[in-house]
Parts: sequence; C-alpha cells; structure tokens
Amino acid sequence: MAQEKKNAPPSEEHVFLRILEMHATLSSAVNDFFKARDVSYPQFRVLQVLRASDSHNLPILSIAHYLVTREPDISRLVDRLEASGYVKRTRSSEDRRMVLVGLTKKGEKIVSDTLDPLRRFYRRQFQHLTASELKQLDKLLLRIGDTNALRANS
Repeated sequence: MAQEKKNAPPSEEHVFLRILEMHATLSSAVNDFFKARDVSYPQFRVLQVLRASDSHNLPILSIAHYLVTREPDISRLVDRLEASGYVKRTRSSEDRRMVLVGLTKKGEKIVSDTLDPLRRFYRRQFQHLTASELKQLDKLLLRIGDTNALRANS
C-alpha cells in the first residue's frame, strides 16, 4: 500500500505549491543578484527591452508587452529608472501626445556590464538539468501558461 502511494503521481495541489516554492526561490536569487547592481530585476528588464529595440526608444505601453508586470507598474519603473539616469523621456516628433522612453549611455552601460554575469547566473540555476530536461520543462511551463487555466478559473 505504501509502495502504491509512493508511485502515485503528485496531486495538482502538490505541483502548484512546488511551482510557487520555486518562484519564491528563483525570485529571491535574482533579487540578490541585482541588489549589488543598483537596479531591480524588473527595472533591468525595461532596460533590456529598450536596448533590444531598433531605436532604443519605445512608447511606455509597448515596453509593458515584454514584461511580466502590470501596466500601472511600468510608469513607476520608468520613474525610478529616469531618476537614476538610466532612461529619458521624450515626446514623439510624429505624435506629441506619445511619450517615448529612451536608453541613456548610463542605461546602456549597466545592461552591457550585467549581461554576461546574468547569463552565468541563469546557467547556474539550471546547471543540474540536461538540455533535453530544460527543453521539456520549458514546454510544460508554456503548456500550463497557454491554457490560461489560472486566470479563467480563479
């Protein structure tokens, strides 16, 4: 009987709680990584998105599409980045109502200085997985997210 339970698949609750635990663990690790860099992980993601854009300038709501955060949070992130000198706001020359967020030289430097250490950090988090396991994990997480089950049934 004990053997039967041992081989039984984990319950949905168990898996859900495991995902929440992993989120907390990974969030803590990434927050520790960025503590020494004068920028938070969400702020760094904004800088990365701007750097990846062709002009290094994007409308603020366009940035939100690339981030895992709510839209109202974007303005606060940009406020803090602007106060630190990492980004600047400008009005669009085509549409004066549109405010663009652009990367400054200081913002470009922090992204450049952080990318390689961040890639090493990511590798360390998953070094115990094979390439095949990492691919399988990614597929499973996408499948969970694609169902929108969490939002639809809340």
